[in-house]
Amino acid sequence: MSAASSGVTVSSAIVELFSRYRDREAFVAGDRRLTYAQGSEVVGRLMAAYAARGVGAGSGVVMLSPNRPESWLAAAAAYLLGASFTGLQVLGTTEDHVFMCDDVGAPVLVVDESPSGPRPPAPRPRPSSTSSSCARTGAATS
Repeated sequence: MSAASSGVTVSSAIVELFSRYRDREAFVAGDRRLTYAQGSEVVGRLMAAYAARGVGAGSGVVMLSPNRPESWLAAAAAYLLGASFTGLQVLGTTEDHVFMCDDVGAPVLVVDESPSGPRPPAPRPRPSSTSSSCARTGAATS
């Protein structure tokens, strides 16, 4: 292990931030402000929703969302479960999104349907022998 990492993982850093700075602002998005404690609550809800859909160590989550605090929190929830996270480009094509879902093999696709950001069409699996493995989750983030 290199001296640079010193045993710190993404998951351990997330836990450290949430526990050490609970009352501090973690995210500012326009008029919205979220503390680390509020972010931790969102991560907990997302982790429960992911786990209920089979996400765990070795699996993954794919998300289609503009750049918002909830996008980072969705990734944090996946990492804390030992899963991977793949963010989709909101201006990507439906074909690009389906390809990524197939390629990653994630059991969950999270789609941010909030009014903020560009509004691409929702990805639709194309008919084929390898239809998309992503299943949409309705996890509340706000």
